[in-house]
Amino acid sequence: MIKGQYDSVLMQLLQARNRLVVILSGVVIVLFILLLILIPLAQKREQIIVLPDVVTEPFTISAKKVSASYLRQMGDYYTRLVYSVTPESVDAQIETLLFHIPPQYADEMKLELVDYADAIKQKNLMSTFYPIEFLVNEDKLLLDVVGDFIVFWGDEEVTSRKTLQVQFLYERGRLWVQSITIQDMA
Repeated sequence: MIKGQYDSVLMQLLQARNRLVVILSGVVIVLFILLLILIPLAQKREQIIVLPDVVTEPFTISAKKVSASYLRQMGDYYTRLVYSVTPESVDAQIETLLFHIPPQYADEMKLELVDYADAIKQKNLMSTFYPIEFLVNEDKLLLDVVGDFIVFWGDEEVTSRKTLQVQFLYERGRLWVQSITIQDMA
């Protein structure tokens, strides 16, 4: 009789354990499915939108494209970061710009910008760039900024008309500066 009761209790415990294993397995499967659904959704919602320091006109940004007005305003911001500098401000401005350089170009561009900053500091130069005209190629993400480039070296002031060409890269909703080149006007 005791063995029968013992067997009965043991069977009930085994059945309860089996039900608990099935329930816990179901919970784990549901949690796993939720993670598979929620992780991509969370990643899709992450956005990095960098705005110029002063917004002067409306612009649009989509998953695959930015408007010409956004390129104009960002190009204005980036060219001033690089070409409106003093020996005291150049390092901080270059650090700010480097945040906007795509990783595959960052090392090379950093070397160039550090050399540029060293030259500004060694020669004690101050410069400023006043944009006059923005020529945007929206499809190629290319911007030519025509303006007056003024360099102050001691008491000497040299003004020249320059075109700064900014090549952008737009990846996964992020606008990057691929390159900035300066040219004399012909």
